[in-house]
Amino acid sequence: MAISFHPFVSGFGALVDGVALHDELSAAEIAAIHSAIVRYGFLLHRGAVISAHDQIRWTQRLGTPMDDGREGKLYKIFDERFKFSYWHCDGTFHAPPAMLSIQHMLVGGAETQLMNGYEAIARMPRALARQLEGVAATYNLQYARKVRVPPTNAPDAGPFPLVSRHPATGRPSLYLNLNYAKLVGMSADASERLLGDLEYYLHTLVGVDGVYQFVPSVAGNTLVIDNRSVLHCGPIDPASFPADRRIQWTGTLAA
Repeated sequence: MAISFHPFVSGFGALVDGVALHDELSAAEIAAIHSAIVRYGFLLHRGAVISAHDQIRWTQRLGTPMDDGREGKLYKIFDERFKFSYWHCDGTFHAPPAMLSIQHMLVGGAETQLMNGYEAIARMPRALARQLEGVAATYNLQYARKVRVPPTNAPDAGPFPLVSRHPATGRPSLYLNLNYAKLVGMSADASERLLGDLEYYLHTLVGVDGVYQFVPSVAGNTLVIDNRSVLHCGPIDPASFPADRRIQWTGTLAA
């Protein structure tokens, strides 16, 4: 079966078919996958649970796997027993940031929400958009606004602009991690106000067709996200969070 892509009705996101994650890929298939990721923002593959080894091999076919920055591995497995629901892009602790974020579900459980970063900028109230002009953020685990983790001596990552242009499309997109951001050149209070305004604005886009997509976490599901134009988030209702939501994660730095 030839590889094929089936966009969601909104045009944001697509199902990928005709390929298994342990398959070898031709140059034409790899090019088709990259083109589809740029076009649709994210791809959803439905299949069987795969090993970390197979996921790393598949990731290597799409680009250079990135170190996760803490564990010294090409992948990490999240055992997410905490409640989180903040919008973020992956790779904000890396320079350059991750091109792709690949999330493979090891068990069923809580959903993933996805947000179209292009549309988040295009629909943003002008007053808020003006506040973002020229603003950059640095990222560090010690800046946690919601979910706190053990302290680290790692230096700040960034600064990265909150609005960046996609290298393939040239379109402006929102790029940030709301939990670990500190806005450059602003007081702590001013930074918190602007991050809070952004958080509220993104909340208003939940459920908006063409901007937001809800993806159930089913064992064997894999999301391949264009980290340069799509944000994602945990469950809408943290009370629905399962006892063990385990996600195998890899990212790529370059095609």
